[in-house]
Amino acid sequence: LEQAYLDALAVLPEPVDISPETRSIIIETLLEIDALLDGLGERGREIFLMAQLDGLSFVEIGRRLELSTNTVRKHFVRALTHCLLLLED
Repeated sequence: LEQAYLDALAVLPEPVDISPETRSIIIETLLEIDALLDGLGERGREIFLMAQLDGLSFVEIGRRLELSTNTVRKHFVRALTHCLLLLED
C-alpha cells in the first residue's frame, strides 16, 4: 500500500507558486465564467461543463444523462450561444 501511495504521488504535478496578480486574474476569470453559466438552465450548464471541462463527446454525455445525442447537442448549442451573446455585450 505504501508503494502505491508513493507511485501516485510521483505522478502529481509540482505545485506552482503564482503571483498575487496572477491569482487575482484567475479568480476574476472564474467569476466571469460562473456569471456566464449562471444564466443557463441546470441541464444546459451540466452538458456544457461536461463537454468543455470533462472533454466528453455528445454521445457519452447522452449515455451518462440518458438523453439522445440530438438533445445533448441542442442544449450545448443553446449554452454556447448564450455565452457568446453575453460576451458580445
